[in-house]
Amino acid sequence: MKGKATKVIWSLFWINLSVILLGLTQGGQDEWLIATGLGKSRSEAIQDALRSVVEQGVGIWVQARSLMVNLEVKEDVVRTVVKGYVRRYEILEERQEGEIYQVRVRAKVADISQAIDQYFSQAPALYQELGEPRFFVLLNEEALGRPLQDEHPAELAILDALLKEGIRVVDRSRAEKVRRDGRLRALFSGQKEVAWAIGEETQAEILLVGTAKADFFGEVISGVSTCHAHIELKAIWIDDGEVLAARRLEKVAAAEFQLSTAARIALQRAGQRVLQEGFLALIVKAFALEVAEGRTIALRLKGNYDDLIKLASIVEKYHDFVSVVRDEYAEGKKEGCLWVRVKGDLSAFLRWLLKQPWKHSRLKVLRKSASGREVTLSAL
Repeated sequence: MKGKATKVIWSLFWINLSVILLGLTQGGQDEWLIATGLGKSRSEAIQDALRSVVEQGVGIWVQARSLMVNLEVKEDVVRTVVKGYVRRYEILEERQEGEIYQVRVRAKVADISQAIDQYFSQAPALYQELGEPRFFVLLNEEALGRPLQDEHPAELAILDALLKEGIRVVDRSRAEKVRRDGRLRALFSGQKEVAWAIGEETQAEILLVGTAKADFFGEVISGVSTCHAHIELKAIWIDDGEVLAARRLEKVAAAEFQLSTAARIALQRAGQRVLQEGFLALIVKAFALEVAEGRTIALRLKGNYDDLIKLASIVEKYHDFVSVVRDEYAEGKKEGCLWVRVKGDLSAFLRWLLKQPWKHSRLKVLRKSASGREVTLSAL
């Protein structure tokens, strides 16, 4: 999608990823598994049955995460994430009793991680199927005991390596702004909401943040100085500030007649090598697995606290709902926020939400961010 609009079209990603998963039938479970599902509609009952059969076949992940606001843990979230997908299913029996539907299915399932592993031999193709997520590179660098202010050899080397692999990156001028305003330090200190804010501002999906340091090692021969560089890099998903992958390299050496030149080259080499040996592929795979289990949308609601609770109960009814977490409610502003995670296209979820009955009318959109992942709604 080079040369086209840079906005990631998540509906296309979801369709393409589904095609990938459904096409990878080799190595999955060959046995038929049977499960029963219940729901208020036929489709809800089928989805409930399919979730049960996947849990039987490949199990679930249990993930514990915390919502942090202003360095305080506001709510702990423990969610179960299905590890697999349905390759094929058949309905064996269905019936309705009052308002409850019951469906019995048999299905064959496969492990989503194994499926992506098989496809991942073609890493560039997977990156394209993901909608070509944009990377934002941010490093603090130090040479010979002094912080580098204007020159960042390791960061530039990482950007060059990404561009050679066909990865879309945020313009480097944005990195200087984030360094100056202190948000890079905030990321290092664990303020996860900063990752979300940077992503909204830059349209990035993955942050590559880290530190690089070059120190004098010694003279190899008279007049030739050697420096060793050390680099630590973390890939952070902007949706929840969680680390997708991390790597550290030690003792990347460079020898030059001028000590400062040796330090700069050592940092540059560290930046060139840190993405090698499959580390970039690991980042993209981890991103694919996370996105397959849902994206986050911030719903900021203008209304009273009861309205916020009502909105939470509504979003839980969405057929691809994963989790919802309440943020702080500002009584003075009459505003609260829900962090909602759903599978599939976020715009489809928002369209569904706006059709749901609300008091005597429906919810209205007051503002929407450029990415469409932060929406202010009116309940007043």
